[in-house]
Amino acid sequence: MKKKVYVALLSLCCPIMLNTQQVFAEEAAGEPTPTSETVGLEDQLPEGGPEELPAVSEPEVSEEAPEVTEETTDTTEETVVEETDVTEETVESTEAEESADTVEGAAEMSARAIMNFTVSFVDETTGVLIGSSTIAQEEGTTVVIALPTNGYFVVDTPVGSGFSVELDASNNPVLVGEVTSASADFTVTMRAFNASGDAQINFVDEAGNAVAGAPSVMLGGEVGDVVSYDPPVIPGYTYSGGTVSVTLTDTLQTVNVVYTRIETTLTVTYLDQAGNQLIADETYTGKFGEVYEFTPASFSGLELISMNGAPFTTADLPIVVSMGETDQHMVLV
Repeated sequence: MKKKVYVALLSLCCPIMLNTQQVFAEEAAGEPTPTSETVGLEDQLPEGGPEELPAVSEPEVSEEAPEVTEETTDTTEETVVEETDVTEETVESTEAEESADTVEGAAEMSARAIMNFTVSFVDETTGVLIGSSTIAQEEGTTVVIALPTNGYFVVDTPVGSGFSVELDASNNPVLVGEVTSASADFTVTMRAFNASGDAQINFVDEAGNAVAGAPSVMLGGEVGDVVSYDPPVIPGYTYSGGTVSVTLTDTLQTVNVVYTRIETTLTVTYLDQAGNQLIADETYTGKFGEVYEFTPASFSGLELISMNGAPFTTADLPIVVSMGETDQHMVLV
């Protein structure tokens, strides 16, 4: 009977005990496992019960980004403002410099006055005006002035004019100078000269042909000079014109000196081998330098075998003779 009572009591108590153990187990799982230090402290606690220990806080690790403070924001804004100010100052400075340059350039351009002056070219001997050039240019401009080309060269330019004679790319003399605020009219002194290189003597015959063997003669001097020339004796020609006089000018002159060609005679004699004259002499007249061509007379039973003692054949026909400065004689055998 007692055994049945115990069994009944156990049946009633077991579910309650299981539930209690489950609750304690859940609470135990939520509490931290006591360390050895905790156990030691519990052993040392007084009997009146454990005193409440101060909570030990562990440092929290935050995954959030660091908080931006007002001080950091202010510093960044100040930096941006400072950089913006510097940029604006640089732009303003550049604009100011460009504006100053523009104003300065405009002032310089407006300050360059147009200078008007005249350059006169006069003959050194006569004082006659040869030519002039009117200049209207800004200050600072380099001016190139062409010189008169009618047989003159520059003798002098005023020192204060700022102009001097130079050679251009074609080696022609020009007047070069810079226009200044002091530029004014000035005169350049020039002297006449024979720009074409004097006077040339041209030797021709009565037909206008060039004289063979004539020399090359050029007469020189200054413009206005009178020069004289006595033509030489030239073989084959005669000259009877006397002394040649030439007044030099500023252009090249060609003076024709006319010679007459000498006239000469060619005499042809025909002989046989015994020295007997076959016919009367033939004569041909011509002027110096002319060429005479002929076929000799023929005789029955005879053939031409020599000319002036030299062997002669039909291959030498026709006979060609150049008229010289003296008469000629030809013997045909």
